[in-house]
Amino acid sequence: MSAAPPPPPAPIRWTRASDGSQRARMPVPVDHRDPDGPSIDLALVRHPAGEPGARQGVLVVTPDDPGSSGIALAGELRQALPPSVTAAFDLVGFDHRFSGESAPLQWGLDQREIFWVFHQSETFAAEARFQAELAAKAAEHSLDVLPHITTRDIARDLDAVRRGLGEERVCLLGHNYGSYVAAVYCRMFGEHADRVILDSVLSPDWVWRGLFGNFARTCEDTLRRWCEETARRAGPLGDSPQRVRDAFDEVLSKAGAGGIMLPGVPVPLDEQFLRVLAMMLLSSRRSHPALADVIRSAGTGAPLEAATQQLIGSMFARPREASTAAAQMAVLCGDAPWPRELEEYETASRAASGFMDRALLGVKAGAFWPVRPLEPPTEFGPLTSGRALLVQAERDMFTSDVGARQLRGLLGERARLVMVRDLVEHRVFPFAGDARVDAVAEEFLLTGRLPDADLVLDPDRAPER
Repeated sequence: MSAAPPPPPAPIRWTRASDGSQRARMPVPVDHRDPDGPSIDLALVRHPAGEPGARQGVLVVTPDDPGSSGIALAGELRQALPPSVTAAFDLVGFDHRFSGESAPLQWGLDQREIFWVFHQSETFAAEARFQAELAAKAAEHSLDVLPHITTRDIARDLDAVRRGLGEERVCLLGHNYGSYVAAVYCRMFGEHADRVILDSVLSPDWVWRGLFGNFARTCEDTLRRWCEETARRAGPLGDSPQRVRDAFDEVLSKAGAGGIMLPGVPVPLDEQFLRVLAMMLLSSRRSHPALADVIRSAGTGAPLEAATQQLIGSMFARPREASTAAAQMAVLCGDAPWPRELEEYETASRAASGFMDRALLGVKAGAFWPVRPLEPPTEFGPLTSGRALLVQAERDMFTSDVGARQLRGLLGERARLVMVRDLVEHRVFPFAGDARVDAVAEEFLLTGRLPDADLVLDPDRAPER
């Protein structure tokens, strides 16, 4: 979209919060093509640099999933980043447009609809009706704003934040979907991007129907590897990968037949809930033993280990908000057109064989989305300004290494990739605790220096409980 330069926004006015952070609200246009039209307020947080005399600038954190709170993520990072980084940078986060505290969408979604990504009905026709009803709810409540809930508009908001901060250039840290937001920003506003870290990288080729297909493949591959490592322990699930898989499938069948009560879990595990729980536990090497414990307990009725109960409790301590699911749906269905031919989804469903395939390859609300994108997805090419460090776990289940390799090739010589071989982890820097990755990322943020070449690292830690 070509347009006149936007007017400079008013300086952001910060107020001190009880946790020591600073909070603000900043107006942005709903439609950036019409800066004098309707606006919404973005909710922002800032954690000022810990050593004002050493301050280098601003590090903006991009939300790590459509609809998720960038404000909460900034708080997590304030605790997890190396002290040298938090000393040198103001850490700024925001809830992206129409999510969190930034004019959240209210569509009246129920508990089934909140998990629309993983929902699967008994029949394809029933699932098509379910997903079509979700698209109808989106149209009923938000038809006028749906065309403006896109990654490119989130990137425009991010640049408005930069201008409101009075910064000529900002550094960016993006995980998962946030890596895509940051990469799109670099393409649209590259002259204002300085040092950019893209972690757990999404491929531009996945926007967004392709994301679901890739995720289905990596779920099954990760489950296969989990069966192999569990068998090597020769525990109660069996001493061969096939016996472990049989135990897993038996529990899934039991859940589908009437639900399973696990000690310490307040609701019965039906088949869909168990699949989602298994997927979540598979996503980190540190929770793989907990999945084995869940399958053991569900199969035998024996109590869960205390550590497993604690982990599951922490995972579901905060229920998923309906507004979060609505914002997620708006972005994933609105960034790019989805196929409208239902036969394509039905064929994929019939061919499904992996444990998450039916849920991920079946029809989604995007097939019925009530608006078409106002502009195509971003096309990527070599960076012409700033520098980017891509960080990736090779066996990341949510965002496989294919995405990082693809984007690295597109960004050219101003980018480098750090890949941790065979690591099953999502969000590496600084959450995975790999000291070598953290050191490379820390040096890059503090000095701007990239490694001389792409790095491939072997895992240096055993799985932990």
